[in-house]
Amino acid sequence: MEGSLSDNASFMWLGIYICLFVVGILILYVLQGIKPTGGRNVWAHTIYLIVSILILIFHPHTFGDLVLSRFGVFVVGTIFPCFMSLKALMSPQETDDTRWLMYWICFSLFTFATEWADVIAKYFSYWFEIQFFILIWLQLPLTDGISLSYDLWVVPLMKPVFEQAGASIQSRWFLVCLISFCVHAFDLMVLLIVLFIMPDIMAAFIVICIGLIYPVFGSMAAISNAKSDANYKWLMYWVGFAIVRGAMEFADEIAPWLEHDMLHKLLLVTVVWLQLPIFKGAETMFREVLVPLAGLQADLCVADLRKTFEKAARMKPDSSRRIAVAAQKFSDELLKDVNEEHDKKND
Repeated sequence: MEGSLSDNASFMWLGIYICLFVVGILILYVLQGIKPTGGRNVWAHTIYLIVSILILIFHPHTFGDLVLSRFGVFVVGTIFPCFMSLKALMSPQETDDTRWLMYWICFSLFTFATEWADVIAKYFSYWFEIQFFILIWLQLPLTDGISLSYDLWVVPLMKPVFEQAGASIQSRWFLVCLISFCVHAFDLMVLLIVLFIMPDIMAAFIVICIGLIYPVFGSMAAISNAKSDANYKWLMYWVGFAIVRGAMEFADEIAPWLEHDMLHKLLLVTVVWLQLPIFKGAETMFREVLVPLAGLQADLCVADLRKTFEKAARMKPDSSRRIAVAAQKFSDELLKDVNEEHDKKND
């Protein structure tokens, strides 16, 4: 009898912790509407640090196992930013695209620096808890760790290398097309080599280089070039890459019989598919998989219409007028069909 009561109490607290976690994610979503502070609010950082330390010290063990865990880190660091990135991709503002692109740059560098975190976690029991609070700190607009990390650490460390490479390429403009071709050809060549002869550790290293480091430089170039639409393309890539990489990590966790060698090679195949223009993998995954899963099909249609009208506005007046008239006609027909369907359901 006592065992049954104990089990019921455990399930009750488990449900409470899950509800608290969901409520916390919803609060984080609502707070995204606040204008980011740029990371310069000292009081926000101080209060967040104190609250984090208190939670770290006094949290119940079950709460830590459920929320402050690898699963919690995956939800907070990957799933939620992916959803916000999808929303940013379909919004008319460019600032949210840039913000979440900066997040993925910071996240990828953090991931690269902690690639062998499993080894650390064996000797430091609070590793996932610290990761959890760092990721929340990055995303909260009040602390705005994204902007602070990007301005204080990412730009000083990465920009000199990026600018040096860019200046070298611009001084030899004829190399630009050659480099672009070599990158894509190298991707395909590496893919073929890895699939057949490359050892696991080398495959993991190439995944980091092609899947993380190269996109970091591409994303920084997109941010620095405000007139380019490359930020849109790179944001789609990061969402797809993060989802696939996270899924493979969980597959490795729950299915230990899967070989690391196979998972690394499969991830490399996915990275190449996402990046190469001939496949348009990132856009395909964004439109055909992620948007339907998130229930954002209507938002995507509105975003596509907005881009079509923006493109039409740059055409000659006669062409713009033809497009506007056609759009009005299609809109009237759609509203008529929707109203008729609504009337049928009411009858």
